[in-house]
Amino acid sequence: MDKLIFIENEYHAREYLKNKEAFREFMPITFTFKAEQLLYQNNIEFKLEEEYEKNNIYMGIHNSSVKSSHEIIKRFKLKYKDVDLMSLFFYELYILFSSSKKNLILFKEIIKKEKPKEIAVLNLKKVSLKGNLVQQLLGPCLKEN
Repeated sequence: MDKLIFIENEYHAREYLKNKEAFREFMPITFTFKAEQLLYQNNIEFKLEEEYEKNNIYMGIHNSSVKSSHEIIKRFKLKYKDVDLMSLFFYELYILFSSSKKNLILFKEIIKKEKPKEIAVLNLKKVSLKGNLVQQLLGPCLKEN
């Protein structure tokens, strides 16, 4: 497979469908159930990220994500009436770190297995904390390989 396009979320899937002619040479790889559903409903051939998962591929992500979340909470002291407000965000931070680390591992595995000549990444117009992790992580991933 020479060309891949990572479909990380529902927005990416919708953008891909709007521009599918421009990406006709690219094999989509989905990273969320919503993206899978949209491509499936539109009869688009695609691969699932789980095709690249293997035993122990995510070993250590939980502990590493917990540690990273605690470090952020320690760095930013924000209290209101003796309530540590940053601790209220622990779960969100954990999800952000664990999903980012999971995707980075998957990107490396996909690149290693497929050896693509080109990878397309869709841009997000709306930015959020959980936004476009592919763009944030793909750069370092490609530089290391």
